[in-house]
Order: sequence, then C-alpha cells, then structure tokens
Amino acid sequence: VDTFVFYPHFNYGKDSRHVYYDGWVSQKIDPATFEMLGCDFWRDRRGVYSAFVNMEEPIETIDKDTFEIIDPPYFSPGLPCTARDKNHLYRHDINGFQVLE
Repeated sequence: VDTFVFYPHFNYGKDSRHVYYDGWVSQKIDPATFEMLGCDFWRDRRGVYSAFVNMEEPIETIDKDTFEIIDPPYFSPGLPCTARDKNHLYRHDINGFQVLE
C-alpha cells in the first residue's frame, strides 16, 4: 500500500485505513491522527492508548493533550516507563499500567 508508514523503533505501522502492531490490526484507532509517543504508548484524536491496556480504547485517566513520557523514551522489556499528564504520574511496564499519583 503506497500510504504505509513503518515505525521501526516501535514495531508499529499505519496506512490510510488502519494502524498495525505485531500482527494486530486496529479497527478503531484513527490512522490520520495516530502518533507514537514511546514506551508502547500512542495517541490519536480520541486519546492515549497502551499496548499493555486495552489497545483499542483510550485510557480514561490520561489527558491526551498534556501526556508525555518522562523516562525512558523507548520501552525496553523489563524496564519501567514513567509518564505524566496535568493530573497524574503513571508507571508502565510488562506487568501493567498504574496511576501513581
């Protein structure tokens, strides 16, 4: 497909109709506004998503406009990821997703 874009550091791709991750095809994420954020988080017009939470639905507690990855910029298996938005601090790793404060 001539609109296909691959994100090699994240193992994601998209075309004009879908977002792809490791053999999974999203039917709900908007490819036109899809943005990789790092640490297996991504954003579209509806919100912020995680590979370790329901991949098709935005995480309700996250403010999509102020969400940012603090450390590290790329997910490494076994290492936690820390992120924040205007309301909360988050931790994300292979064991799950937590709101810290």
